[in-house]
Amino acid sequence: MIPYVSIDLETTGINHDTCMLLEFGAVIDDWVRPIDKLPRFHCYMDNGPVISGEPYAFSMHPTMLRRIANREEGYQYCKGGKALKNSFLKFLIEHGVIKDEREAFIPAGKNFGSFDRQFLNKLDGWNVKMHHRAIDPTMLFWIPGEVPPNLEECKKRAGLSNTEVLHTAIDDALDVVRCVRYYYTKFNPTYMYFGSPNPMHI
Repeated sequence: MIPYVSIDLETTGINHDTCMLLEFGAVIDDWVRPIDKLPRFHCYMDNGPVISGEPYAFSMHPTMLRRIANREEGYQYCKGGKALKNSFLKFLIEHGVIKDEREAFIPAGKNFGSFDRQFLNKLDGWNVKMHHRAIDPTMLFWIPGEVPPNLEECKKRAGLSNTEVLHTAIDDALDVVRCVRYYYTKFNPTYMYFGSPNPMHI
């Protein structure tokens, strides 16, 4: 099966023209390995001594901002879109998602098309090839006649034991994988033809 890459960003706000990227997280789902064994990529962005954004977003990420300000050890930091691109592409190639930078991969994420992709496209030097169609768990758990659910509600409808959304890149990317796997192992019988993972892996 073709793997997909669940991507989540944490930013200083929702306006991609005035706000900045703080954290990038990605998880490769190969549909086989248990979720806690899936390959992960994580990077904090080095935006220089001054960053712009919205007060509410800043209030959500005090630990992250302190970690970036102090350049705490044990984490990867990328300065600019080109550095992020190079590190991320190396990760994708090493794990066999793509052969080289000319090949596109399938992205996934909650509101990826309308939010995350827009922020990435604004980064100088970021020209990573992704399929223009992305996997979003929203529609998997949407009930006609209702407003499409947020990630917390998707987790509730998937019956996950922990429905809290932590708003950290890797955790949220993993939640998208959990929701996608739950739907395709429980509700989509056609998926069985492709060899679904053990439900215990959710």
